[in-house]
Amino acid sequence: MRYVLARAAKSSALRLVPDGQRSLIIVLLKALVGKESIVSDRTSKWVPWLLALVVALMPLLTGCDLPQVSAEDRLFLNLSVDFLGDYQLPKQDFKGTRVGGLSGITYDRQRNRFYALSDDRSEFAPARFYTLKLVLDANPDKAPRLEKVAIEAVTTITDESGNPYAKGTIDPEGIALSPLETVFISSEGVTHDGIPPFVREFDLKTGQWKRSLQIPSRYMPDASTDQQTQGIQDNLGFESLTIAASGYGTTATEPFRLFTATESALKQDISTADPTQGSKNRLLHYLVEARRALLVSEHFYQLDPPPNEAIAHGLADLLAIDRRTFFEPGTFIWHQWVQRQTISVGHV
Repeated sequence: MRYVLARAAKSSALRLVPDGQRSLIIVLLKALVGKESIVSDRTSKWVPWLLALVVALMPLLTGCDLPQVSAEDRLFLNLSVDFLGDYQLPKQDFKGTRVGGLSGITYDRQRNRFYALSDDRSEFAPARFYTLKLVLDANPDKAPRLEKVAIEAVTTITDESGNPYAKGTIDPEGIALSPLETVFISSEGVTHDGIPPFVREFDLKTGQWKRSLQIPSRYMPDASTDQQTQGIQDNLGFESLTIAASGYGTTATEPFRLFTATESALKQDISTADPTQGSKNRLLHYLVEARRALLVSEHFYQLDPPPNEAIAHGLADLLAIDRRTFFEPGTFIWHQWVQRQTISVGHV
């Protein structure tokens, strides 16, 4: 092989080829010639002819008129959102639970149902999520209008021991449906009571705990008082949660990606250098399959500066839009809350 390539490198035809295409020719020669054991003086005599053929075919290999797509067009989708209306749930109880404080919501395409998570810290009823059905007015002459939201079921989630969460031991905020017939739920924890944050998986039908995702130790508060120097701030933890999956069914055929982010900066990331800037949040990216989950990466996400009239400012939620590409983990709609709520679109 070394002898054949040496002869090719000295060829006058190869010297006329641009550097970028020359490397491609060498690769093609390696593929065509094969293993070193089949190369000999006799077989190497046809190398110049082979080289001439490859050079002649180069325009077909490199001269294709491919569409030119800018990086911006690849990273940012041309999205639009249609407002269908709003609906205010009446004050009510459902199967012995007080309905309210719905913090996160996720959509089940197969069943055409929504699952909404209550952020009740097991004070009025054990931590839970509700199954909702949206009723639309499908008038063909008008845009669909939201008529009603019907509550169909309530599911209590349990801890590792199989018991409902005790009062004050959880602050549920984010929920995302997975292809495993489960939901992942994030909790901000309760820093002032020494309760750590978590991201855990629960059975969709029974609410039974299945597993917990690994959270880096730097997210864990090192104190529950004013002496805290590390970790999630009180009530500013994993507010958001979203999953990017290629499909949904009774079993997951391939790993899916899960993302969560802090509502505000970790204690150690708070900067006093420029108080006019938004907080520096952290986003976690997991690769999840049925039997294991891997923390793939961690990213800083700088919030926009808070508006002048804002009382508070934070990252309230994320929504992954399915993207079947290898290099891009997902395009997100993120929801920043201020005194006046706004929605932004971006890519991570």
